[in-house]
Amino acid sequence: MKKTYKVAVIGCGNRGTDTAEAYNFHPRVELVGLCDVNQNALNSLGEKLKVKNRYTDFEKMIDEVSPDIVAIAVMTDSHYQIARRVIDKGVNIEVEKPFCMYLEEADILISMAKTQGTKIAVHHQSRSGGAPVSYTHLTLPTSDLV
Repeated sequence: MKKTYKVAVIGCGNRGTDTAEAYNFHPRVELVGLCDVNQNALNSLGEKLKVKNRYTDFEKMIDEVSPDIVAIAVMTDSHYQIARRVIDKGVNIEVEKPFCMYLEEADILISMAKTQGTKIAVHHQSRSGGAPVSYTHLTLPTSDLV
């Protein structure tokens, strides 16, 4: 039997909504948590997708729901700081392009992931020009990630 991945999403704005909907649609994903500092966006998306675990602190979310993957769906200038803290917790990340603002940041995150034994996936929303689910196959291949 194929593994079902527990996924948590950081960011419940437009990017986060598309990301969470795509994961929620995927047959091998359990959407275990949502996080956003905007309580209205968080609750709106949580109600829409029927996700009970909602947080304003992503580190608390990770500690409590123990995801296999954290999708980082926030503005690019926050990718590095958030990704660094998620990888530090030993969790795989999925993030929209651009991965980081600076090459040096990307190098640090890649090095951290190698040390921690975690994986990094970078996606481009709607890469195929269709529904947001078009990119989930890039994140969850038929072989197991973890």
